[in-house]
Amino acid sequence: MTAPLRVLIVEDDPSDAKLVAVELSRAGRAVEVERVEDADAMRAALANARWDLVISDWSMPRFSALAALEVLKSTGLDLPFIVVSGTIGEERAVAALHGGAHDFVLKDRLARLLPAVERELRERAEREARRSAQQALRAQEARFRSLIEKSEDGISLTGRDGEVIYLSPAAERILGCTSAERVGRSALELLHPDDREAVRANTAALGRQPGASATIEFRVLRPDGAACWVEGTATNLLDDPTVGAVIGNFRDVSERKRGVDALRASEERYRRIIETTNEGVWMLDADARTTFVNDQMARLLGLTADAMRGRTALELISPEAHAHFQQALHHLQGGAAQQLEVPFARADGTTVWALLEVSPYLDAGRFSGALVMAMDITARKLAEASLRVSESRFRGLWDSGLIMVTISDLAGRLREVNALGLRMLGYTRDELTAGGISWGELTPPEWREADERAKEQLAAVGVAPPWEKELVRKDGTRVPILAGAAMLQGAEVIAIALDLTERKRAEATLQHTGEQLRHAQKMEAVGRLAGGIAHDFNNVLSVILGFSDLALSDLSPGDALREDLEEIRSAGQRAADLTRQLLMFSRQQVIEPRVLDLNDMLAGTEKMLRRVVGEDIELVVVPAPSLGRVRVDPSSIEQVVMNLVVNARDAMPTGGRLVIATANVVLDEAYAGAHHGLRPGPYVRLTVTDTGAGMDEATQARIFEPFFTTKEKGKGTGLGLSTVFGIVQQGDGSIAVESEPGRGATFRVYLPRVDHDVDLRRLPIAPGLRHGHETVLLVEDEDQVRAVARSILRRHGYEVIECSNAGEALIYCERHSGVIHLLLTDVVMPHMSGPELARRLTQARPGMRVLCMSGYTDDSVIRHGVLAAELAFIQKPLTPETLTQRVREVLDAPLPAAPL
Repeated sequence: MTAPLRVLIVEDDPSDAKLVAVELSRAGRAVEVERVEDADAMRAALANARWDLVISDWSMPRFSALAALEVLKSTGLDLPFIVVSGTIGEERAVAALHGGAHDFVLKDRLARLLPAVERELRERAEREARRSAQQALRAQEARFRSLIEKSEDGISLTGRDGEVIYLSPAAERILGCTSAERVGRSALELLHPDDREAVRANTAALGRQPGASATIEFRVLRPDGAACWVEGTATNLLDDPTVGAVIGNFRDVSERKRGVDALRASEERYRRIIETTNEGVWMLDADARTTFVNDQMARLLGLTADAMRGRTALELISPEAHAHFQQALHHLQGGAAQQLEVPFARADGTTVWALLEVSPYLDAGRFSGALVMAMDITARKLAEASLRVSESRFRGLWDSGLIMVTISDLAGRLREVNALGLRMLGYTRDELTAGGISWGELTPPEWREADERAKEQLAAVGVAPPWEKELVRKDGTRVPILAGAAMLQGAEVIAIALDLTERKRAEATLQHTGEQLRHAQKMEAVGRLAGGIAHDFNNVLSVILGFSDLALSDLSPGDALREDLEEIRSAGQRAADLTRQLLMFSRQQVIEPRVLDLNDMLAGTEKMLRRVVGEDIELVVVPAPSLGRVRVDPSSIEQVVMNLVVNARDAMPTGGRLVIATANVVLDEAYAGAHHGLRPGPYVRLTVTDTGAGMDEATQARIFEPFFTTKEKGKGTGLGLSTVFGIVQQGDGSIAVESEPGRGATFRVYLPRVDHDVDLRRLPIAPGLRHGHETVLLVEDEDQVRAVARSILRRHGYEVIECSNAGEALIYCERHSGVIHLLLTDVVMPHMSGPELARRLTQARPGMRVLCMSGYTDDSVIRHGVLAAELAFIQKPLTPETLTQRVREVLDAPLPAAPL
């Protein structure tokens, strides 16, 4: 049934309103009308009922059609509005249409009203349909976008050429990049190199089949370098005008792949274990009938696996063990695993003893069979008799009084100690054994690492070869020993120890005989001389070491000259090592700040520090877990630690305790304000604490001043702590000291924490990669150094062009049209430095790499621009190993982003 037409009539004359209603009813449709005369009545009518259209007179005493239009607009309703008037001219009709009216009809021509109404109602219905469609479309788009953005699967759109058009949020998470970073770039760039060809071929085949889909597994490389397995389905909708792309739907299946691989590996591992284990594997059903045996079990009994299958356990076990085995089966039915030793009657009539580990199979709580692991213990049974003989011999060793002998459990707790061991340690037998004292409690902290290595060997092979260590006596003194250990049956360990006290005392006496120069005096004297002689000395060492290595490489192992050359090279290497050590103390090395972990640095220098402090000082290193990184020059921070340790050692002439610790700290405004050069934020703290003589306030106020020292004249330069202060300041850090006379001192170094990975740029390359074929321009003013560098490079396959100065190099490069891959130049040369030569040559040859070398180790390297220009650098003396490695590193490194 058709709903009535509801019409709101704005008219002051009821008769005219009735005429309009009558005209509208001619269409045969019911008409419901309401007449209003003013704005308030119209607003109320529009608010209280639903209307199909509004018909308004043009002009009324208190209202008008234009005012009625404004009221209708204010409601936001989309209703046809038709003006019906007895007198409306052309201008008024135009004004009505401009005001928003849909049509106008003269009262003397009401026949036009019904067609106008039907037309406007149709147009309104069309508008409503369009709005509904648009709303539905927007809702559908919102739903699909929500599905895409909230989906755990990644969704991508790629173009005809494989370029990325869109990545969903899940795709961004899986790939580790944003859509903005990848749009317009090839999707293949995201793939693992080994998978690109397969995906490219798959995509090409898909591109030839509109509407087709394909599923493939491949790996993507995330920006952090991690590989991620992805299972993806691609659908070719390039020809669909509403999509115009290849839709990719993919998910991260790395965990599934790892799980499948792990399961496959586990299955293979257990299969291999069963096939290759030295133990027999024997499976029984609920009636103790054989269902499976491995080859080892069959060999144990001298049968084949087929011959054993189906036979009961009692048929295979010797009769004297039947009762014992049946009792074990009874316990198995209760779910308890059993271990027992039983004899088997072999097929050849001999008897073999086996240790059986029997585990039950339970199905819904009911016994359904057993797994038996069998180990041949025949040899052990025979050995037990021999063991009883050896026990008497061991008792003689135990009571001999020559060595300390102990028996302990696997955790190291002492169970038995012979009389000599009690005397060595100063304990009674009850104190050691009844009290549960362990080897670990008797061992000083610095020797526990050696004990751990011995435990690993003990667990691996049953024997720990002799190692030196110390034990702490009851009175707190220490006794040096040579220890050895072996596993015994019954989860016990036997350890023997030889007292090394007399031998150590003799070694210490021998070591300290003769005249010795004080360590600090030697370092100070050599430090002043090192800068002046470094250049010439390192050039000489380059010739000695370089030609020694080259000559050695030409000699056969049995050549008579080889031993002499090795002695020459060894002496040269010792001289080079000595020079490097001295220059570290004299602060004449190239400063190259790098991101590093102070814990790693301390671990690498701990042995050297122990030699520096001596045996009478207990050195304890306490590294903080998860320590933050700092950006400092590695050699400089080592110098900081060395100077602080030497300073602490000098403050403890009669011995003491030195603790080096690291920690992560966050400094607040108050602390940073009280310490010059610090800003609030995260820091790494290095603490060096000694138990030495300490300092008064006056001394603390000046300890970082250059040339200030509390030592006697000639025993110190006063530059150690000032050097520490300068290095710490250069690293944007700060150093503070706390001390009191007689109560030691604590130095705290604060270095800014950085959120970067440890810098591993200078990792060594493999020996096989030191050869090459590239062209090297060698510029060196020292003839012998140039000769050794030339020989090294040519022997390793490089083509070498040599020049004795920068001028020759410039002229050669102007005339030479061929490629020069590397410029190897000395830093300090007459007329023009190496970095300046590099700057001029690389302007004309931007693809040429540069490697600078120098024997100078003071700030001349910096003054001549090596570090300022970020040029690669190698320190003389040169050897074939160091030179070829550095040349290979520079040639294989990417070109710098900007020219010199």
